Amino acid sequence: MLGKEIGAEFPDIDPRNGGGRKKIQGYQRIGTVAVCLIQSFAVTQYAQSISRSVDNLLSMGMVPFTIIAILTVTTGTMFLMWIGEQITKRGIGNGISLLIFAGIVARLPQAIWELGGRVRNNDLNLVQVIVVFVIFVAVVALVVFEQQGQRKIQVNYAKRVVGRKMYGAQNTYIPFKINPSGVIPVIFASSILTFPLQIASTIGGNVAWLAAVSRALSPNGALYTILYVLLIIFFAYFYTQVSLNPIEIAKNIRENGGSIPGIRSERIEEYLTKILNRIVLPGSLYLALIAVIPTIIQGLFHFPSSISYLMGGTSLLILVGVDLDTMSQVEGLLKMHHHEGLTKRGRLRGRNL
Repeated sequence: MLGKEIGAEFPDIDPRNGGGRKKIQGYQRIGTVAVCLIQSFAVTQYAQSISRSVDNLLSMGMVPFTIIAILTVTTGTMFLMWIGEQITKRGIGNGISLLIFAGIVARLPQAIWELGGRVRNNDLNLVQVIVVFVIFVAVVALVVFEQQGQRKIQVNYAKRVVGRKMYGAQNTYIPFKINPSGVIPVIFASSILTFPLQIASTIGGNVAWLAAVSRALSPNGALYTILYVLLIIFFAYFYTQVSLNPIEIAKNIRENGGSIPGIRSERIEEYLTKILNRIVLPGSLYLALIAVIPTIIQGLFHFPSSISYLMGGTSLLILVGVDLDTMSQVEGLLKMHHHEGLTKRGRLRGRNL
Protein backbone atom coordinates (compact mmCIF):
# COMPACT_ATOMS: atom_id res chain seq x y z
CA MET A 1 0.00 0.00 0.00
CA LEU A 2 2.66 2.48 1.07
CA GLY A 3 5.05 1.34 -1.66
CA LYS A 4 2.39 1.82 -4.34
CA GLU A 5 1.64 5.36 -3.22
CA ILE A 6 5.32 6.28 -3.08
CA GLY A 7 5.83 4.77 -6.52
CA ALA A 8 2.91 6.79 -7.90
CA GLU A 9 4.51 10.04 -6.74
CA PHE A 10 8.13 9.10 -7.44
CA PRO A 11 8.43 6.54 -10.27
CA ASP A 12 12.22 6.52 -10.08
CA ILE A 13 12.15 4.89 -6.62
CA ASP A 14 9.26 2.59 -7.28
CA PRO A 15 10.21 -0.70 -5.57
CA ARG A 16 8.69 -2.56 -8.52
CA ASN A 17 11.28 -1.15 -10.97
CA GLY A 18 14.01 -3.44 -9.61
CA GLY A 19 16.97 -1.14 -10.42
CA GLY A 20 18.17 -0.93 -6.83
CA ARG A 21 17.63 -4.64 -6.34
CA LYS A 22 19.88 -5.43 -9.32
CA LYS A 23 22.65 -3.25 -7.90
CA ILE A 24 22.37 -4.95 -4.52
CA GLN A 25 22.51 -8.36 -6.21
CA GLY A 26 25.65 -7.27 -8.07
CA TYR A 27 27.29 -6.25 -4.80
CA GLN A 28 26.21 -9.56 -3.27
CA ARG A 29 27.90 -11.50 -6.06
CA ILE A 30 31.15 -9.55 -5.64
CA GLY A 31 31.02 -10.04 -1.88
CA THR A 32 30.28 -13.75 -2.32
CA VAL A 33 33.37 -14.19 -4.49
CA ALA A 34 35.55 -12.41 -1.91
CA VAL A 35 34.20 -14.47 0.98
CA CYS A 36 34.53 -17.68 -1.05
CA LEU A 37 38.18 -16.95 -1.77
CA ILE A 38 38.94 -16.39 1.91
CA GLN A 39 36.98 -19.39 3.18
CA SER A 40 38.24 -21.72 0.43
CA PHE A 41 41.82 -20.77 1.32
CA ALA A 42 41.12 -21.58 4.99
CA VAL A 43 39.48 -24.90 4.06
CA THR A 44 42.40 -25.77 1.77
CA GLN A 45 44.95 -25.07 4.48
CA TYR A 46 42.94 -27.19 6.92
CA ALA A 47 42.71 -30.05 4.39
CA GLN A 48 46.46 -29.90 3.79
CA SER A 49 47.16 -29.95 7.53
CA ILE A 50 45.23 -33.20 8.04
CA SER A 51 46.38 -34.94 4.87
CA ARG A 52 50.14 -34.47 4.85
CA SER A 53 50.59 -38.20 4.38
CA VAL A 54 48.61 -38.32 1.13
CA ASP A 55 51.34 -37.88 -1.46
CA ASN A 56 49.11 -37.80 -4.54
CA LEU A 57 47.33 -34.65 -3.35
CA LEU A 58 50.52 -32.75 -2.76
CA SER A 59 52.64 -34.19 -5.55
CA MET A 60 52.05 -31.12 -7.76
CA GLY A 61 53.33 -28.79 -5.05
CA MET A 62 51.72 -26.68 -2.33
CA VAL A 63 51.05 -23.52 -4.32
CA PRO A 64 49.44 -25.08 -7.45
CA PHE A 65 47.27 -27.34 -5.29
CA THR A 66 46.12 -24.36 -3.19
CA ILE A 67 45.24 -22.28 -6.26
CA ILE A 68 43.33 -25.13 -7.92
CA ALA A 69 41.43 -25.92 -4.70
CA ILE A 70 40.47 -22.25 -4.17
CA LEU A 71 39.27 -21.88 -7.76
CA THR A 72 37.30 -25.14 -7.54
CA VAL A 73 35.51 -24.23 -4.31
CA THR A 74 34.77 -20.68 -5.51
CA THR A 75 33.47 -21.88 -8.89
CA GLY A 76 31.24 -24.45 -7.22
CA THR A 77 29.83 -21.83 -4.88
CA MET A 78 29.06 -19.44 -7.73
CA PHE A 79 27.43 -22.28 -9.67
CA LEU A 80 25.16 -23.02 -6.70
CA MET A 81 24.39 -19.31 -6.44
CA TRP A 82 23.37 -19.31 -10.13
CA ILE A 83 21.14 -22.36 -9.56
CA GLY A 84 19.50 -20.56 -6.64
CA GLU A 85 18.80 -17.52 -8.79
CA GLN A 86 17.24 -19.76 -11.45
CA ILE A 87 15.01 -21.39 -8.83
CA THR A 88 13.92 -17.95 -7.64
CA LYS A 89 13.22 -16.80 -11.17
CA ARG A 90 11.38 -19.91 -12.37
CA GLY A 91 10.06 -21.54 -9.22
CA ILE A 92 8.55 -20.70 -5.86
CA GLY A 93 10.36 -19.02 -3.04
CA ASN A 94 13.97 -18.00 -2.47
CA GLY A 95 16.24 -20.37 -4.38
CA ILE A 96 19.30 -19.93 -2.14
CA SER A 97 17.20 -20.63 0.96
CA LEU A 98 15.73 -23.73 -0.67
CA LEU A 99 19.22 -25.02 -1.49
CA ILE A 100 20.33 -24.51 2.11
CA PHE A 101 17.08 -26.15 3.27
CA ALA A 102 17.76 -29.16 1.04
CA GLY A 103 21.32 -29.45 2.33
CA ILE A 104 20.14 -29.52 5.95
CA VAL A 105 17.36 -32.02 5.26
CA ALA A 106 19.82 -34.27 3.37
CA ARG A 107 21.80 -34.69 6.60
CA LEU A 108 18.79 -35.92 8.57
CA PRO A 109 18.84 -39.62 7.50
CA GLN A 110 22.52 -40.03 8.34
CA ALA A 111 22.07 -38.27 11.68
CA ILE A 112 19.08 -40.44 12.59
CA TRP A 113 20.99 -43.58 11.57
CA GLU A 114 23.92 -42.52 13.75
CA LEU A 115 21.57 -41.85 16.66
CA GLY A 116 19.95 -45.28 16.25
CA GLY A 117 23.38 -46.92 16.19
CA ARG A 118 24.34 -45.26 19.46
CA VAL A 119 21.10 -46.39 21.07
CA ARG A 120 21.70 -49.98 19.89
CA ASN A 121 25.24 -49.87 21.27
CA ASN A 122 23.92 -48.54 24.62
CA ASP A 123 25.94 -45.35 24.24
CA LEU A 124 22.71 -43.35 24.68
CA ASN A 125 19.72 -44.06 26.89
CA LEU A 126 16.43 -44.54 25.01
CA VAL A 127 14.57 -42.51 27.65
CA GLN A 128 16.93 -39.56 27.11
CA VAL A 129 16.39 -39.81 23.35
CA ILE A 130 12.60 -39.65 23.83
CA VAL A 131 12.94 -36.66 26.19
CA VAL A 132 15.14 -34.81 23.69
CA PHE A 133 12.69 -35.61 20.90
CA VAL A 134 9.82 -34.12 22.94
CA ILE A 135 11.96 -31.04 23.61
CA PHE A 136 12.70 -30.79 19.89
CA VAL A 137 8.97 -30.86 19.01
CA ALA A 138 8.28 -28.17 21.64
CA VAL A 139 11.12 -25.99 20.32
CA VAL A 140 9.84 -26.30 16.75
CA ALA A 141 6.36 -25.24 17.90
CA LEU A 142 7.83 -22.24 19.73
CA VAL A 143 9.94 -21.28 16.70
CA VAL A 144 6.83 -21.37 14.48
CA PHE A 145 4.97 -19.23 17.01
CA GLU A 146 7.87 -16.78 17.20
CA GLN A 147 8.28 -16.58 13.42
CA GLN A 148 4.58 -15.86 12.91
CA GLY A 149 4.12 -13.44 15.81
CA GLN A 150 3.86 -9.74 15.00
CA ARG A 151 2.77 -6.42 16.48
CA LYS A 152 0.39 -4.48 14.24
CA ILE A 153 0.61 -0.69 14.28
CA GLN A 154 -2.57 0.85 12.88
CA VAL A 155 -2.13 3.65 10.33
CA ASN A 156 -4.99 5.79 8.99
CA TYR A 157 -4.67 7.59 5.63
CA ALA A 158 -6.72 10.65 4.72
CA LYS A 159 -8.09 11.38 1.24
CA ARG A 160 -5.46 12.80 -1.07
CA VAL A 161 -4.97 13.61 -4.76
CA VAL A 162 -1.97 12.23 -6.66
CA GLY A 163 -1.87 13.39 -10.27
CA ARG A 164 -5.31 12.73 -11.69
CA LYS A 165 -6.19 10.05 -9.18
CA MET A 166 -7.80 10.43 -5.79
CA TYR A 167 -6.90 7.99 -3.07
CA GLY A 168 -9.68 7.50 -0.55
CA ALA A 169 -9.30 7.30 3.20
CA GLN A 170 -7.95 3.86 4.08
CA ASN A 171 -6.93 2.10 7.25
CA THR A 172 -3.95 -0.23 7.20
CA TYR A 173 -1.27 -1.37 9.60
CA ILE A 174 2.48 -1.79 9.84
CA PRO A 175 3.43 -5.37 10.85
CA PHE A 176 6.38 -5.45 13.26
CA LYS A 177 7.53 -9.03 13.71
CA ILE A 178 8.78 -10.28 17.06
CA ASN A 179 12.01 -11.27 15.32
CA PRO A 180 12.37 -8.83 12.40
CA SER A 181 15.94 -9.88 11.59
CA GLY A 182 15.18 -13.59 11.21
CA VAL A 183 18.25 -15.84 11.21
CA ILE A 184 20.68 -13.05 10.20
CA PRO A 185 21.99 -12.30 13.76
CA VAL A 186 22.84 -15.98 14.31
CA ILE A 187 24.69 -16.19 11.00
CA PHE A 188 26.64 -12.98 11.64
CA ALA A 189 27.53 -13.97 15.20
CA SER A 190 28.71 -17.46 14.24
CA SER A 191 30.70 -16.08 11.28
CA ILE A 192 32.51 -13.50 13.40
CA LEU A 193 33.41 -16.11 16.02
CA THR A 194 34.32 -18.80 13.48
CA PHE A 195 36.70 -16.62 11.44
CA PRO A 196 39.30 -15.98 14.20
CA LEU A 197 38.82 -19.56 15.39
CA GLN A 198 39.75 -20.91 11.95
CA ILE A 199 42.85 -18.72 11.79
CA ALA A 200 43.88 -19.69 15.32
CA SER A 201 43.31 -23.39 14.62
CA THR A 202 45.24 -23.29 11.33
CA ILE A 203 48.41 -21.56 12.51
CA GLY A 204 47.90 -21.84 16.26
CA GLY A 205 50.45 -24.64 16.58
CA ASN A 206 53.30 -22.28 15.71
CA VAL A 207 52.12 -19.29 17.78
CA ALA A 208 51.49 -19.74 21.49
CA TRP A 209 48.91 -17.00 21.99
CA LEU A 210 46.91 -18.12 18.93
CA ALA A 211 46.80 -21.64 20.37
CA ALA A 212 45.46 -20.15 23.62
CA VAL A 213 42.80 -18.24 21.67
CA SER A 214 41.83 -21.44 19.85
CA ARG A 215 41.38 -23.27 23.16
CA ALA A 216 39.42 -20.37 24.72
CA LEU A 217 37.06 -20.09 21.75
CA SER A 218 36.11 -23.74 21.75
CA PRO A 219 32.51 -24.05 20.44
CA ASN A 220 31.44 -25.89 23.59
CA GLY A 221 33.22 -23.53 25.97
CA ALA A 222 31.68 -20.95 28.28
CA LEU A 223 33.47 -17.95 26.71
CA TYR A 224 32.30 -18.90 23.21
CA THR A 225 28.69 -19.26 24.40
CA ILE A 226 28.70 -15.91 26.23
CA LEU A 227 30.19 -14.06 23.25
CA TYR A 228 27.76 -15.87 20.95
CA VAL A 229 24.71 -14.70 22.92
CA LEU A 230 25.98 -11.12 23.19
CA LEU A 231 26.72 -10.91 19.47
CA ILE A 232 23.28 -12.29 18.58
CA ILE A 233 21.58 -9.62 20.71
CA PHE A 234 23.80 -6.90 19.23
CA PHE A 235 23.19 -7.91 15.61
CA ALA A 236 19.47 -8.31 16.25
CA TYR A 237 19.30 -4.63 17.28
CA PHE A 238 21.71 -3.53 14.56
CA TYR A 239 19.95 -5.32 11.70
CA THR A 240 16.53 -4.18 12.92
CA GLN A 241 17.63 -0.54 12.95
CA VAL A 242 19.04 -0.90 9.43
CA SER A 243 16.09 -2.74 7.89
CA LEU A 244 13.32 -1.01 9.88
CA ASN A 245 14.40 2.58 10.31
CA PRO A 246 11.72 4.35 12.42
CA ILE A 247 12.73 7.75 11.01
CA GLU A 248 12.16 6.64 7.40
CA ILE A 249 8.92 4.87 8.28
CA ALA A 250 7.56 7.94 10.07
CA LYS A 251 8.65 10.18 7.18
CA ASN A 252 6.81 7.98 4.66
CA ILE A 253 3.69 7.96 6.83
CA ARG A 254 3.61 11.76 7.09
CA GLU A 255 4.38 12.31 3.40
CA ASN A 256 1.49 10.07 2.41
CA GLY A 257 -1.00 11.75 4.74
CA GLY A 258 -1.02 8.97 7.31
CA SER A 259 -1.33 9.09 11.06
CA ILE A 260 -1.23 6.68 13.99
CA PRO A 261 -4.30 6.96 16.27
CA GLY A 262 -3.46 8.62 19.57
CA ILE A 263 0.08 9.66 18.50
CA ARG A 264 1.06 13.16 17.43
CA SER A 265 2.69 13.49 14.05
CA GLU A 266 6.00 14.78 15.44
CA ARG A 267 6.22 11.88 17.92
CA ILE A 268 5.74 9.00 15.48
CA GLU A 269 9.50 8.25 15.37
CA GLU A 270 9.67 8.09 19.17
CA TYR A 271 6.64 5.82 19.32
CA LEU A 272 7.92 3.42 16.63
CA THR A 273 11.38 3.30 18.24
CA LYS A 274 9.83 2.45 21.60
CA ILE A 275 7.75 -0.34 20.07
CA LEU A 276 10.75 -1.79 18.20
CA ASN A 277 12.96 -1.76 21.30
CA ARG A 278 10.29 -3.58 23.29
CA ILE A 279 9.89 -6.19 20.57
CA VAL A 280 13.53 -6.77 19.66
CA LEU A 281 14.79 -7.47 23.20
CA PRO A 282 12.63 -10.56 23.92
CA GLY A 283 12.97 -11.62 20.29
CA SER A 284 16.78 -11.49 20.44
CA LEU A 285 16.88 -13.33 23.78
CA TYR A 286 14.63 -16.02 22.38
CA LEU A 287 16.83 -16.23 19.27
CA ALA A 288 19.92 -16.62 21.47
CA LEU A 289 18.21 -19.39 23.44
CA ILE A 290 17.45 -21.31 20.26
CA ALA A 291 21.04 -20.80 19.08
CA VAL A 292 22.58 -22.34 22.23
CA ILE A 293 20.22 -25.34 22.33
CA PRO A 294 22.75 -27.58 20.50
CA THR A 295 25.40 -26.79 23.11
CA ILE A 296 22.94 -27.53 25.93
CA ILE A 297 21.88 -30.85 24.38
CA GLN A 298 25.50 -31.90 23.85
CA GLY A 299 26.44 -30.97 27.39
CA LEU A 300 23.47 -32.54 29.21
CA PHE A 301 22.65 -35.59 27.09
CA HIS A 302 26.01 -36.19 25.31
CA PHE A 303 24.31 -36.31 21.92
CA PRO A 304 26.43 -36.41 18.76
CA SER A 305 26.96 -33.07 17.07
CA SER A 306 25.25 -34.28 13.87
CA ILE A 307 21.98 -34.59 15.82
CA SER A 308 22.26 -31.73 18.30
CA TYR A 309 23.02 -29.09 15.64
CA LEU A 310 19.85 -30.08 13.77
CA MET A 311 17.72 -29.52 16.89
CA GLY A 312 18.52 -25.85 17.29
CA GLY A 313 20.58 -22.96 16.10
CA THR A 314 20.79 -21.85 12.51
CA SER A 315 19.67 -25.19 11.06
CA LEU A 316 16.34 -25.23 12.88
CA LEU A 317 15.62 -21.57 12.16
CA ILE A 318 16.33 -22.06 8.46
CA LEU A 319 14.21 -25.22 8.30
CA VAL A 320 11.19 -23.60 9.93
CA GLY A 321 11.56 -20.22 8.21
CA VAL A 322 11.99 -21.59 4.68
CA ASP A 323 9.19 -24.12 5.20
CA LEU A 324 6.74 -21.42 6.34
CA ASP A 325 7.82 -19.07 3.57
CA THR A 326 7.42 -21.71 0.85
CA MET A 327 4.03 -22.83 2.16
CA SER A 328 2.78 -19.25 2.28
CA GLN A 329 3.87 -18.59 -1.29
CA VAL A 330 2.26 -21.81 -2.53
CA GLU A 331 -0.86 -20.81 -0.59
CA GLY A 332 -0.94 -17.42 -2.30
CA LEU A 333 -0.36 -19.00 -5.72
CA LEU A 334 -3.26 -21.40 -5.23
CA LYS A 335 -5.55 -18.64 -3.98
CA MET A 336 -4.64 -16.49 -6.98
CA HIS A 337 -5.75 -19.29 -9.29
CA HIS A 338 -8.94 -19.86 -7.26
CA HIS A 339 -7.84 -23.16 -5.78
CA GLU A 340 -8.25 -24.19 -2.17
CA GLY A 341 -5.30 -23.55 0.06
CA LEU A 342 -2.97 -26.03 1.72
CA THR A 343 -4.58 -25.52 5.10
CA LYS A 344 -8.26 -25.28 5.97
CA ARG A 345 -7.77 -22.94 8.90
CA GLY A 346 -5.49 -20.02 9.51
CA ARG A 347 -3.25 -18.04 7.22
CA LEU A 348 0.41 -18.56 6.59
CA ARG A 349 2.53 -15.45 6.21
CA GLY A 350 5.94 -15.43 4.60
CA ARG A 351 8.99 -13.88 6.23
CA ASN A 352 9.08 -11.12 3.63
CA LEU A 353 5.50 -9.94 4.22
